[in-house]
Amino acid sequence: MEIDFIISNGSTLKPKIYPIEVKSGKRYTTISLNRFIEKYPKRIGRAYIIHTKNLAIKDNILCIPSYMTICL
Repeated sequence: MEIDFIISNGSTLKPKIYPIEVKSGKRYTTISLNRFIEKYPKRIGRAYIIHTKNLAIKDNILCIPSYMTICL
């Protein structure tokens, strides 16, 4: 599995991690991110994909355009 970035919420009571995949092309697969979500389902708060397309939600993964990364 390859995850580009992982962000933590910093909580000591209910720690959650947020995996982020960065995709540069218009066509891409999310196999690695899906495997990561399946392996650690209780630890993940929300998964993100940063890509070149518009804002979308795909299979409970929030896909955001690159200019919205400041919102993370």
